[in-house]
Amino acid sequence: MKSFFHSLVSAFALCIIALAFFSCSLVNSDGDSGELTVALSQEQISALSQRSADTDGDMFLEVYLKGDITQSKTASFSSTSQSASITFSELKPYAKITVEAYAGINGNDGKTYKYSGKSDDIEIQSGENTANLTAKDISRYNITVDANGGTISDSTQTEKSVITTHYASDDYFYCYREGYTLKGYALSATGAVVYSSTEDVIPCEDITLYAVWEKEKEYTIILDANGGTFTDTPTETTTKTFTLTDLDDLESIYGQIEDVQIEKDDYQFQGFALSDAGDVISDYSPIAQVFETSDTCTLYAQWGQQ
Repeated sequence: MKSFFHSLVSAFALCIIALAFFSCSLVNSDGDSGELTVALSQEQISALSQRSADTDGDMFLEVYLKGDITQSKTASFSSTSQSASITFSELKPYAKITVEAYAGINGNDGKTYKYSGKSDDIEIQSGENTANLTAKDISRYNITVDANGGTISDSTQTEKSVITTHYASDDYFYCYREGYTLKGYALSATGAVVYSSTEDVIPCEDITLYAVWEKEKEYTIILDANGGTFTDTPTETTTKTFTLTDLDDLESIYGQIEDVQIEKDDYQFQGFALSDAGDVISDYSPIAQVFETSDTCTLYAQWGQQ
């Protein structure tokens, strides 16, 4: 019952914060450069201070300028602070920007509670300019991850969503694609990486992220019977191929190469070399050296007369 009551109180506090405002005022007194201050309202400070006391954590404010000007700043404030603001100075006049701000608490429960606000487009001009950012609990926003050719979490889903109070876990959105490496997440199916981790995403609106993949490099080892035939296959062949994507597997592959069955009439198999009349190699290190500059290595069977 106590736990339920505490959760109810916490939820009420979140609602109070969600209704609060960021204030954003732009001052350009000398006409040569602008100054932008993003401040928490007194209502927001009071609500956050209460929540901060509940979680024994400090408040913080993050502000991002995006558009013609790209800057960001973060500041921390104690629960007893009477004001909380961040100022950007010497901004270029007539630049067009949007402002994204995040206020919240780093709680002692290990979670970060964040509330986001986003301005309309602002054009920095001489004189004073003002914009308001309505802070909303980010749990109102939906984060969807599209595996974009891969699968998510349980190897069957190709898309997954979450409504989160602090961040979207990489474990929850674990993406996999056979033969590919996950490079990060884009905002479109063919876009460039914007986020390296889903946990970097703090949405100001519903957002869909698309997994960005890079094909793993494939290494190929070709065995050339060099006048003989391989007899350990259903049909005798004169070549045999091994592929790998991880060079850490090279030692294991070399063990398989040593076990191949190969014959040539009136000749005895002596081993493999890097050329058709080269020195027989005794381990996989010469192959590894070839792979430093090439993704294909051909080994030639060496024969000695019986």
